Amino acid sequence: MKKLFLILMLCIALVFNINCKTNAQATGFLDEATKNKMSDLLNGGITLIIYQNGSVDFSQERGIAPLFKMVENKKIKNAYAFDKVVGRAAAFLYAKGEADYVFAQTMSIPATKILRKYGIKYDAKTITKEIVNRKNTGLCPFEELVKNSTNADTAYNLIKKELNNK
Repeated sequence: MKKLFLILMLCIALVFNINCKTNAQATGFLDEATKNKMSDLLNGGITLIIYQNGSVDFSQERGIAPLFKMVENKKIKNAYAFDKVVGRAAAFLYAKGEADYVFAQTMSIPATKILRKYGIKYDAKTITKEIVNRKNTGLCPFEELVKNSTNADTAYNLIKKELNNK
């Protein structure tokens, strides 16, 4: 319960900080100390935090499935998301769900382009060229799946089909 309260308070403070900024699409909404706090929280076993209309949802599951479920359940619209890893696939899901803001501990360059294209504010502790698979032998399977997608609807349908096959 104490951890949930801490998450809620940090999310409220971050939302206030983000809403006080004026440039809606550039990075740099969070200072380094706040990015470090969010990274510490995401390192503590929580992989995804969604703050929407005063309520907080979070997940400890790895991969893209928890985010997909939240998009399906309409928990992303106008939400502030704090995610461990955001690549192309996750960025398209945030676009499909109409998120307002995304912070990632690690975000790929292609993800930043997608978020910018859809007018979603974002920040990242680390920006990387691409998101690799867990064995570090190539691209993440979902990144590979959506690498030729040009819009959120197409990517969403590919991800949905793939998750339903598992």
